[in-house]
Amino acid sequence: MGIHGETCYLLLYDHATERLDGVCRQSKAPPIAWLKKWLTKSVKDNMKDWYVFVDQGGELYRSRAIRDLFEKEFGHKIRVTGTGVHHQNGLVERANQMMDKIIRAMLIGSGLPVKFWPCVFRHFLCIKNLALPQRDAMESAHQTLHGEKDDLGLLRTFGCRLWVKILAWQNWAKHIQDTKKGIFLGYRTNTLKNVVWYDPLTDGVKCGYHV
Repeated sequence: MGIHGETCYLLLYDHATERLDGVCRQSKAPPIAWLKKWLTKSVKDNMKDWYVFVDQGGELYRSRAIRDLFEKEFGHKIRVTGTGVHHQNGLVERANQMMDKIIRAMLIGSGLPVKFWPCVFRHFLCIKNLALPQRDAMESAHQTLHGEKDDLGLLRTFGCRLWVKILAWQNWAKHIQDTKKGIFLGYRTNTLKNVVWYDPLTDGVKCGYHV
């Protein structure tokens, strides 16, 4: 179980931009709100022939609300994969296998407990979309989507130790240490400047800028 009660994740591959996106969830209930937000942000009016591959699971294809969301509200054709035929949705199935291995490897490498797996999930998606998706690709998924390269100078290793500056109004004495030691867990969405870090003293996950 994740640090906020997460038990599963939804992984989505955008064939147009070769971007991986996803969300960690507390249950396998149909993710209607998240998918609607993603589709509203990602679907462009000038593009045609939208489609989505899904398996026959109950949380997606067998949900009437999910089918209406894709077909009626956003004009997607639903293509259902066969039973036990994972290669029909190979792009996401390979990503699922890779994600499971990445989560295991990063947690072992950082020495952090399994409750931090959602942080690994989000951090890997960030790295994956900043890297070139294929050997002969000229642009990353981030550059294809936003039209500009991101600055990787602030990229950090998951689980590395960092020092976070205490705000001036919280540190009244000038000659007392004004930083706290923490563990890097990733970034806030759409920026590498605001980091998410774990404070071992308070057992809390926090956000910081001055690190």
